[in-house]
Amino acid sequence: MSNVTITGIAKETNLSTATVSRVLSGSDYPVKLETRKKIMDAAEKVGYVPNMLARGLKTRHSNEIAVIVPYIHYPFFYSIVTGIETVLAKSAFNMSLHLTRSLNAPPDSLASRLVGNMVAGVIITTDSMPQNFYNVLLGLNQKNGLPVITMDYELKEYQFPGVYFDYFAGAKMALEYLFDKGHRQIAFASCPITH
Repeated sequence: MSNVTITGIAKETNLSTATVSRVLSGSDYPVKLETRKKIMDAAEKVGYVPNMLARGLKTRHSNEIAVIVPYIHYPFFYSIVTGIETVLAKSAFNMSLHLTRSLNAPPDSLASRLVGNMVAGVIITTDSMPQNFYNVLLGLNQKNGLPVITMDYELKEYQFPGVYFDYFAGAKMALEYLFDKGHRQIAFASCPITH
């Protein structure tokens, strides 16, 4: 059956739409075990899939996590996005991906889209967050309670919690490895020294 709704399941089970809604939304409202089973069996039988957009509009909550990276063609950012997607696939959350270097849109435009989409949280690389976008996200965090997590390298002046790559430790490991192999003349090629 296509476009199966809560109303359709209510008719199928001869129960109220409120009771069906409570069960299918995972509400902790008390519903008899046999009634709950009847609803779940009917939903499975007709192939009910919850409309997360409608649920989000009604509850003003979202299950979407905005992941913001500069681009995805670098293996580092690709692996970050893949890791996030793997974890979210095991949860009730979805991912929306935003690429800042390919957008050329002002940060407040992206921030407006985040608010418009009612995202549940933001995971952002520090490479994707110039000072003006940081200010916008900080405002959303303080006014709307929007959770923001940064990643990649740490910027001490930013107030968000984060998961950071330790570039110093990585460079030290690489040098120790080369040194242990007998190499003494080592060249260093780098992106900006802040990385």
